[in-house]
Amino acid sequence: MTVLCNVDDHDDEKINANLLQYSNLFKVMSDFCITTNSIIVLSITEVDESMMINEFLPVKKLLSLFIIADSLNSLDVIIVYLMHLFNDNTISMITIMIDKVKFFKLKT
Repeated sequence: MTVLCNVDDHDDEKINANLLQYSNLFKVMSDFCITTNSIIVLSITEVDESMMINEFLPVKKLLSLFIIADSLNSLDVIIVYLMHLFNDNTISMITIMIDKVKFFKLKT
């Protein structure tokens, strides 16, 4: 589940992450996974990107910085702007590249 932020009337709505659309703003709670590639709009946090970039320490993220999909939000509730759809993020692209390599047959 993802918490979609409604800027007009400040009512937040829980929705399935698959229903997110471009330019949506959504909340990422502390100790929750960031569902897709995003940019921070409100708040400052530390993000655990160890699954993606082998960084052992959390990376400090400020306003307007890019966050990689499947990173873990460590500190505070943040509001982020959706950059890529759920099925078109960094993790999906890497999975596709790995599958292509696995099933690639050398010409002999």
